[in-house]
Amino acid sequence: MEIEVRAIAFQDGSFKKVKIHIIDEVPLRILIKGSQYTINMCSPSEFRELATGILFTEGIIDSVSQIKNEPLVEINENSATIDLDVDLPEGFSKAVTGCRIAVSSCGICDSDTIPFQRARLKRIPFRQRFDLGVLLSLKEGVRPLQPIYRLTGGAHAAFVFDHTGEILLASEDMGRHNALDKVIGKALLLGLDLRDKGLFSTGRCSLEMVLKAIRAEVPIFVSISRPTSLALAYARYYNLTLVDLARDRHVIYTHARRIKGY
Repeated sequence: MEIEVRAIAFQDGSFKKVKIHIIDEVPLRILIKGSQYTINMCSPSEFRELATGILFTEGIIDSVSQIKNEPLVEINENSATIDLDVDLPEGFSKAVTGCRIAVSSCGICDSDTIPFQRARLKRIPFRQRFDLGVLLSLKEGVRPLQPIYRLTGGAHAAFVFDHTGEILLASEDMGRHNALDKVIGKALLLGLDLRDKGLFSTGRCSLEMVLKAIRAEVPIFVSISRPTSLALAYARYYNLTLVDLARDRHVIYTHARRIKGY
């Protein structure tokens, strides 16, 4: 997950030789029945969870039961990639033809993906309420669960929490989208029902992040930064409660009825 490198640092008025931990980055090539679907730049962990989350949030699969066998993971020396091959039933529908390359900052790298995702989204019902004090406690509660960030300063994290504020699942990655896909994929593989849970992300709350949360049918998405205009519009339409805990001001943007006391 991280590697140690030698560098020169300017400290206390002078240059010094130092050793720095930086986060590792690898190309994960996801194949579907042997055909290349996407190359995703990511941190080298939880490949199966990441692939499952991507295929689910992008609408390729509707459940993990559609994956016929355990995905094969191997190092491809010819392409210098880590290959993960997913076996799906005959006749599966594919969102995007050809190969996409998803860098760590990009969660939707093809404009055709958005309408394909929208066709599989449902408005989220009112099932669970959350206490604002519990949400505020998440910001400190997730700190011990970010070992890669503490070591490198270069990782994002995503978490699944319940209405009591208990952190149920955690994932880290160099990319905020990857971290979110990993934790959603982990929940799917464990059979965890997300419809009364929440998602917390350390990354920017943009459209693609909100689309993934809506696809997972979570009622609430919490981040530590302001949302974009499209993220806000989609959250409002699909009944997702959107909260940011940025700095000292805590804002509920949509569907505040899920917050106790409102």
